[in-house]
Amino acid sequence: MTRIQLATLAVVSVFATAAVLAGGAGRSAAPAWLAAAPRTQPTVSSAPPAAPTPAAAPDAPVASAPVASSPTPIPATSAPAPAQPATEPRPKAAAKPKPSKVGHIFVIALTGPGYQQTFGAQSPMPYLATDLRARGALLSGFHPLDGADLPNYLALAGGLKPNADTQANCATFVDGTCVQPNTTLSLGDQVTSSGRSWRAYLEGMGDAPCVHPEDGAPDMTTQAATGYVTRHNPFVYFHSLLDLGDCQANDVDVSHLTDDFKTAKTTPDLAFIAPALGTDPNAFLQAWVPQILASSAYRKDGALLIAFLSGPAGTAPTGALLLSRWAKPGSLYANPYDPSSLLRVIDDLYALDPLGSAKNAKSFARLTLPNAFPPL
Repeated sequence: MTRIQLATLAVVSVFATAAVLAGGAGRSAAPAWLAAAPRTQPTVSSAPPAAPTPAAAPDAPVASAPVASSPTPIPATSAPAPAQPATEPRPKAAAKPKPSKVGHIFVIALTGPGYQQTFGAQSPMPYLATDLRARGALLSGFHPLDGADLPNYLALAGGLKPNADTQANCATFVDGTCVQPNTTLSLGDQVTSSGRSWRAYLEGMGDAPCVHPEDGAPDMTTQAATGYVTRHNPFVYFHSLLDLGDCQANDVDVSHLTDDFKTAKTTPDLAFIAPALGTDPNAFLQAWVPQILASSAYRKDGALLIAFLSGPAGTAPTGALLLSRWAKPGSLYANPYDPSSLLRVIDDLYALDPLGSAKNAKSFARLTLPNAFPPL
């Protein structure tokens, strides 16, 4: 029997079986699922059978026959994720200030009669008012921040604000209001922490360094008419310097200045200089300023500030003069500045964080020494 005949016979057999089931000997109807099944007539092909499928490769997946099963539920399509907002670029940290070209700072602190009397035509200090004035920048608006001496010196040395005791020039040397706790930093601490050196030179101190009253004792120099006075030596009011030996090492008589200034290496980076009470300021300047200006440290990278920290007229202008290779000779600046500003200038020149009241004080560093700073 041929293949075609066999296929025909299979079709006849299928229809015959279906007829028997449908008739059911005339007793029952065909099941609903069978009645609903499509009656597709199979097509008999006369084409030769297809070649057998070659065996699958060992790693190829094997296809299996479809198995009737309940419909697989189609998962609900999830909503697209909300778009993320664009991230703002993180602002760059502010560049840390760089030190100026000024490496050595000399500060001469004086008590004067007032701006007009000091720098006017009839000045009793012609060396300052004529010779030095023509060589530097004059700050005509510089003024004390208090009528007493000590608050002005403490503002310069640590950015301290006046209080009742300091306004009385600390007649009693007491902790807290006069002598600051060791957690309060001074300009000396700042300079040392930055890897620089400092020294205070006080006329009349004598051989013993760091002269000051005992804790709780009265200051016998507050009523002195001449000589060394504690209130003009602000570094002795900081426990941070008294307790760790810095005051003993760096707070000395002005006579040490000559030896220290012989070479740039032995010259401190910051030098604070103050005359004894009653000393003629013009004579004092004539004795020490030429030594400073001739020193190798000043000629290399120095700046000299001559400031009248206090005067007889309270907070009226007393004036200050700045000399440096980067200062414009004969220039005049009338803006108001005070001892806190002077501390701010030193901090700016060395790129140090301003102390205390110097944080909000006006600085004249870049105004008077613009070429000493790197570009902003």
